[in-house]
Amino acid sequence: TGVIYIGGGVPKDFIQLFAVTPDLMYDRFEIPGRKGLKRKGVKETFYPHKYAVQITTDSPQWGGLSGATLEEGISWGKEAVGGRIVTVYCDATIALPIIAHAVAERLGS
Repeated sequence: TGVIYIGGGVPKDFIQLFAVTPDLMYDRFEIPGRKGLKRKGVKETFYPHKYAVQITTDSPQWGGLSGATLEEGISWGKEAVGGRIVTVYCDATIALPIIAHAVAERLGS
């Protein structure tokens, strides 16, 4: 999966937790039809996001979820090791239109 986090807080937390909680959602601890990763010694399966973009104005040193780095998410299994992740430190009203335009241009839309 790929995710775009705009800011942080509860929405970011919800999206990140979805990657590590299928064991609570499904009887066999895995999403049917999807290949997940297994943790050693337990039945749990997790599905880290392979692509992640975070747009935030918050910095990591303050300790808030909005500023938590995506690299920290890797340590919890929320983002994939070796995945393509990027954090954009900018106001979302500036960064999101630029990113959307670049994607549209790249896809030829």
